[in-house]
Amino acid sequence: SIANKSFYNKWFEGSYFPKDYFHKIDSQYYDKNLEIIENIDNYIEGLSFEFPIVLKPSIDSYGGRDIHFVNSLEELSVLHPQFSNLVVQEKLKQSSMISRFNPDSINSIRVCLLKVDGEFVVINTSLRMGKDGSLDNETAGGIVCSISEEGKLNNFAVDKFCTKYFFHPNTEVVFDGEVIPFYPSLISTSQKIAKNIFNTDL
Repeated sequence: SIANKSFYNKWFEGSYFPKDYFHKIDSQYYDKNLEIIENIDNYIEGLSFEFPIVLKPSIDSYGGRDIHFVNSLEELSVLHPQFSNLVVQEKLKQSSMISRFNPDSINSIRVCLLKVDGEFVVINTSLRMGKDGSLDNETAGGIVCSISEEGKLNNFAVDKFCTKYFFHPNTEVVFDGEVIPFYPSLISTSQKIAKNIFNTDL
C-alpha cells in the first residue's frame, strides 16, 4: 500500500504532501478524507480549485508517467474517467532557490535512507531537475545533482546517460557552491516520515 499515493496524507500526520482534492481507487471516487463520493460530477462542481492542478495515477506512476497539469474543469472532466486509480491535488509552489535551476519544472530533492540498528541513516541526497520541458525524473529526461552531507550541491549534475552538466542547460545556473537551505530540517523530516513506513528498511 505504500506504493499508492492516495494514502499518503491519511497515513502521515502533518502537511508533508500536497493537498488532495479527490481520489479514485479501483474505479471508486473518494474525497480527501477517503470517504466515498456518490456523485463525482456534483462533488467537483462544489470544489474550489486553484488551477493548474495535478492529476496523476496513484499507483504505477514511476518516471512521471501519465502526470497531467490540468488547467480547467473541462479538462478535468475529460481526464479523470480515463484512470482506475488516481489522485487529484494542488500543484506545489516551489521555493525561489530551487526554482532558479529550472522554473519550468517542479524540481525535487530525493533523500535515500537505510535503517541501521533501528535508526534511519542517510545514504545519499540529490536535487532532481527537469530539462528541456521534462519532469524532474531522470528516466523522463531530467538531470540529477548530488548533495553533500553539509547540504552543498556537487559541481555537476548527470542525466540517465551519465552526461555531465556543470550548469543547468536551460537556465545556465551553475551548481558548484550552491547550498540547500534548511538542509538539517530536510533530513530530520525525511527520517520522521520513514519511521512511519513499516517493513521497509530502504
